[in-house]
Amino acid sequence: MQGARAPRDQGQSPGRMSALGRSSVILLTYVLAATELTCLFMQFSIVPYLSRKLGLDSIAFGYLQTTFGVLQLLGGPVFGRFADQRGARAALTLSFLAALALYLLLAAASSPALPGVYLLFASRLPGALMHTLP
Repeated sequence: MQGARAPRDQGQSPGRMSALGRSSVILLTYVLAATELTCLFMQFSIVPYLSRKLGLDSIAFGYLQTTFGVLQLLGGPVFGRFADQRGARAALTLSFLAALALYLLLAAASSPALPGVYLLFASRLPGALMHTLP
């Protein structure tokens, strides 16, 4: 019965990943999550200076930070439901796209030709879907 054994890769369905493919996807996920967290912490340190440059006082800055926290709190169950229905890949893609939108709006807020304060507050809105780690 030695010749009856099939090679390992032939028994898998086409939709399943090999061990090499799975490890590279996990590595890519870790790299993307680390990059997203680095950018998140960078924007936490940039937003106070940007808000001062745009003329916000400390109370408006508090509203800005509270808006981000509340949107993440309220967006958690919505994002979790989306992840349950669509899967982890779609959820991570949505989370990274939301982070991209936040960073692009934040970059646009620093442009003098655009309404910076409105874009600064609008940059907080994608925070409802930024749940990479969970």
